Amino acid sequence: MIEEYTGIKFKPVCEKKELLRNPSIKELISWGKRISDEGMAPTYITPLGSGSGGNLSFRTDRGMITTASYSHLGHLHEMDFTEVLSCDVEKKEVHFIGLRNPSSEAILHWLVYQGRPEVNAVFHFHDDAILKSAQRLDLAVTKKFYPYGSLELAKETMNALGDSWFLVLRDHGCLSLGRTIDDAGERALEVHGKAIGDV
Repeated sequence: MIEEYTGIKFKPVCEKKELLRNPSIKELISWGKRISDEGMAPTYITPLGSGSGGNLSFRTDRGMITTASYSHLGHLHEMDFTEVLSCDVEKKEVHFIGLRNPSSEAILHWLVYQGRPEVNAVFHFHDDAILKSAQRLDLAVTKKFYPYGSLELAKETMNALGDSWFLVLRDHGCLSLGRTIDDAGERALEVHGKAIGDV
């Protein structure tokens, strides 16, 4: 299930417009294509732009690098990434470096990194097979549905996450966490495989 995408729901504050140079961005580009090729990040088209349902990030010394708003996970380029330096959660304000605004779920990713110091990568994607199989697979699920990019969704995510490494966002999507980028990606593919009966 994908809600109609209408853009970010926070105030973006660009501290510096520049192309990011981080070797781990290539890993996210590669994983974005794999996630997309598996049908786990469906495409959307709006009057404001197009992209795919999902966002990827990894922890940095200054904060986190995440895919930008309106990114397509199957066709990522270096310009599609921003480094989030800080988030004022209550004011819904995100400070970043990059050429484009951060992902609509930037605050959600930020809270995961703040609450789980052992997590170094977060993959968010929309996989109908996993949503339908969550109970059968005994996956952790949020109690309520909240709209994408909302503070309520971010807070509900943290309430439900606990020490889990995989979480289903009710009627929305999935989160796969990892100690590394590969760890988050492999976990996502493993759960997807179980959901479609390949594993």
